[in-house]
Amino acid sequence: DPRLLNHSPFLMAHDAGTGYLSHHFPSEVVYNWTATQTMGFAGQLDCGARALDLRPRLADRERLILHHGPIGIEFPLQEAFSEVLVWTSNHTEELVLLVFDRPDGEGCLSAVVSLLSDMRIAQLVPSDLPGLTLEEAKRRARHPSSGGLVLALPYGSKNNYDPSITCYGTGRSTPKGAPPSAEITPAQWWQHWSCYDPLNKAYAYDPLWRQVETTSASVPADNGELWMIQAHWQTDKQSIELGVLHKSSVVKDTALSQVNQLTAHRLSNTTYFKYMNLLEVDDVCNGGLQLLAALRGRSWP
Repeated sequence: DPRLLNHSPFLMAHDAGTGYLSHHFPSEVVYNWTATQTMGFAGQLDCGARALDLRPRLADRERLILHHGPIGIEFPLQEAFSEVLVWTSNHTEELVLLVFDRPDGEGCLSAVVSLLSDMRIAQLVPSDLPGLTLEEAKRRARHPSSGGLVLALPYGSKNNYDPSITCYGTGRSTPKGAPPSAEITPAQWWQHWSCYDPLNKAYAYDPLWRQVETTSASVPADNGELWMIQAHWQTDKQSIELGVLHKSSVVKDTALSQVNQLTAHRLSNTTYFKYMNLLEVDDVCNGGLQLLAALRGRSWP
């Protein structure tokens, strides 16, 4: 395939490591607003993910695990990688990207690089990326033992993160992106909007689609850097407070808003999305195969 790697579409699972969080996490509220995925890596790949957003942590200066912000995910990174190797050995023409972000702990990134080397997983550094085609990336990714295609990017990608894209907010006349108030007042509660309320979900969706289309309209960088379109809801203090009042969660918001299904629908219309690389979503097991089919059903520049 002559396409450049950073012009090639991949469905990405946001904060993939949270699929290993136990449902018996000590705090239900913390679990609800930390877990963005419902399955481990093999399950996410079955559901259509072809890139995994990974946040590594070096715990106790010796254990490589995963994290989401301050929350540690007590699942060995080596075991998670092994799941990917087994899955790709059974799907030998499917390229899977391991994209790292926010290594936590002194020496974490070096430990990740060493583990990848020990497991003979191919790695890309920034100097490898200019001019790198999808075909060449697949050639490099072939694992010498499993025969599958796995490629790690320890130095990450361009995230295009916009913290203002939330499922909940207050003040229907307040411009999106304005600083939220410190606390939610009773008056604001009755004025709030959500991403799944049919009467006011546009307050959530309009900024999301604007951000998605602005990101997609930009020509991918000549330096070959991979880049994301974050097609999911972000969270902040206020949106979590409102979500808790709704007895919701990241996963429930994804389902109730149908954001994955609506994104797939927009992908089927060539009016939307110009360029594509890493399309990142929450709960990839909710509509992921539909998203993957829509990504692969388009001809991308």
